[in-house]
Amino acid sequence: MIYPYTTPVIMNDDVFQAYGGLLADTITEMRDASYTIAEQLVSEDLETFLTYTTVTGTYFASPLVELDHMRLIQVHGVTYFDELGNVSETVSDYSRVRIYGDGDYGIVDLRQCWPCNRYIPSAQSSPCKVLIAYTAGLPPAMTFVPNFLMALTIISKVMLNEMVGFGNEAPGDIGVVRFSNQDYSEQRVALLRTVYGTSPQAALAHKLLTPYRLYRQVKL
Repeated sequence: MIYPYTTPVIMNDDVFQAYGGLLADTITEMRDASYTIAEQLVSEDLETFLTYTTVTGTYFASPLVELDHMRLIQVHGVTYFDELGNVSETVSDYSRVRIYGDGDYGIVDLRQCWPCNRYIPSAQSSPCKVLIAYTAGLPPAMTFVPNFLMALTIISKVMLNEMVGFGNEAPGDIGVVRFSNQDYSEQRVALLRTVYGTSPQAALAHKLLTPYRLYRQVKL
């Protein structure tokens, strides 16, 4: 995943406090770092940006290209390179670049703008790689809602716990399967492994983001 921003774009102290976060025993730099890491983890989980973001990526030249990010909004440029790394063609008419489906899965169809042979590439006409500039991300209407902000707050608290230590059982937000002492013992239900950790908190954040999670079902 590409992270073009290093400061939080959604999370701040107001959101953090509104959804149960505590500012005590932390400093601004710690919180900003936890917010940024939380947003990056969610971006990685959802395979897209949390706000409309324009990036470029280099890919193996193919009639269908799967971009690094889903929720594709627009393609801005396509440049083909030959096996020596020289530019073989730059596409200026972006209407010839077809966004596959509705853009949710981040796939573009380049058959209408293929160099030399516009439809089916051949050994003589095929370029080696292609540089694509595009915009992808979630619209504000999907991110500034309670379940999304709650998930970001939970993950931010998990990250802060790693920095400060608020009594978590172990580093890395590990979930406890079995607990016992002299007077009591218990075994909890199996915990889900997520990009956020394996604790109940991580599982809750993962569940809150379920409506936003897509899976690339189209095989290239």
